[in-house]
Amino acid sequence: MLTEIRRSLRSLLKAPAFTTVTVLTLAVAIGATTAIYSVVEAVLLTPLPYGDPDRVVRVAATVLPSAGGGSEAPFSDRGYWHFVDNNRSFAAFGAYSAGAQSVPLTGDGTAVQIDVLPMTLSAFEVLGVLPERGRLPAPEEDIPDAPRVILLSHDLWTTRYGADPGIIGRSVEVNGNAFEVIGVMPASFDFPTPDVDAWAPHRLDPASENFGGHHLEGIARLAEGATLASAEEDAVSLIARFSEIGYGPSWFTSVFDGGARVWTLQESIVGDARQPLLILFGTVGFVLLIACSNVANLLLVRAETRTRESAVRLALGSGRGRLVGQALTESLLLAAMGGLAGGLLAWLGVEALLAMAPPSIPRLGEIGIRGGALAFALGVSLLSGLVFGTFPALRAGSRKTLAALKDGGRGSTIGRERHLTRSALVVPRWRWRWCCWWARGS
Repeated sequence: MLTEIRRSLRSLLKAPAFTTVTVLTLAVAIGATTAIYSVVEAVLLTPLPYGDPDRVVRVAATVLPSAGGGSEAPFSDRGYWHFVDNNRSFAAFGAYSAGAQSVPLTGDGTAVQIDVLPMTLSAFEVLGVLPERGRLPAPEEDIPDAPRVILLSHDLWTTRYGADPGIIGRSVEVNGNAFEVIGVMPASFDFPTPDVDAWAPHRLDPASENFGGHHLEGIARLAEGATLASAEEDAVSLIARFSEIGYGPSWFTSVFDGGARVWTLQESIVGDARQPLLILFGTVGFVLLIACSNVANLLLVRAETRTRESAVRLALGSGRGRLVGQALTESLLLAAMGGLAGGLLAWLGVEALLAMAPPSIPRLGEIGIRGGALAFALGVSLLSGLVFGTFPALRAGSRKTLAALKDGGRGSTIGRERHLTRSALVVPRWRWRWCCWWARGS
């Protein structure tokens, strides 16, 4: 094997133009595919950093199109407690504010604006994430008029307080009120969005009479044996009983449509980004196939220029497997070099994407060239080497190569069989136009 590798390297170095064009072609295709895969992996494939994330769901009542504000509505206080007390499908049911509150943080230096998200204790339990330091709120701290406590994000803890472990138990001034710092959340905790700086107990009142003000986003953990479908049926039955908590008939003629939606938290975060990402990934995959086809054609031309050499080697007793092995070794070496260059291009591409990407891209902070993307690049490189190297390798080891000794040298016209092999690797113009039309339509 080492002998074949050395021989193949010498052969490739003797053809610098061919080697450069082939490696650059593969590098661009593999780099683009790997870069987009790293985005798909981070956004769609990597599980959320919560306990048993597949069972963490969002819950909402659906509304009529005339009501505006989207297809789902947040809960009111009464609606939230109605679900907490009467549901049969959720092991835990929590809520968080529909929007973080931007408030001043004063003391310990210059005042800064931070985003604080009120959450119920049960919402923390749904997510199943413990603080990096300190503790979660106690039940007696998540009731009206309870002492004010707060959990800091890892980023706020490090930038504002220099990662001081003594911050736990200290009092900080938020929006003019004193809050005791009871914990610091892990760096991976960015619920529901990365721009939240701190979390505080919601301190909802179970006796609240509010059913008109909808400001609570429902989040729940499916109970053992419950499915999305069964949980949605349960939610629909609970919404049908909203009249028990003060909703009059007019709410069901002008706001609610009587339905409910239960969907995974990952689907909620990814939103509408799934289909464009998959279409983009399919597009760069098609570009990779075109690159492999072009490289295969280059290798076929190279094999044809070496037909007489291969014929002489066969005539002198060289085994067919030896010739096939050398051709495949060259292909895999080219793929490896293209993969290395493609990995560098993918890293540069991802860095450029992160610099230019709008904040609306979900899980933006998790995108990067990691182990999964590197393994993908390695697999794509090896597979590409086998794909574009198979035809030339079989051509090099064909017994029909011996006929080249009778042909008239290198200037002879190539046979019908070679025309067919090369034509099979060419994308017809009509098929290329059809693929472009399909991509634009999708």
